[in-house]
Amino acid sequence: MASWLLILIVSLIYLVILCCLVGAILIVASNRIIKARKERDNALKENKHYQELLDAYGIKEINIGKDSD
Repeated sequence: MASWLLILIVSLIYLVILCCLVGAILIVASNRIIKARKERDNALKENKHYQELLDAYGIKEINIGKDSD
């Protein structure tokens, strides 16, 4: 077998392995971004619901801690 053909085959194998690794990294990064976005959306939904309850009861502000005079 010619040496140029062997080099070509080996380089193609390395290229396929590299593409698979890059694809796996992109999938993991995408899943992390989706998970963070879902957590943020849930927190925003919970805060909006909490604010709607406060508005419904006419509460303007909640003080946590010591009472100020």
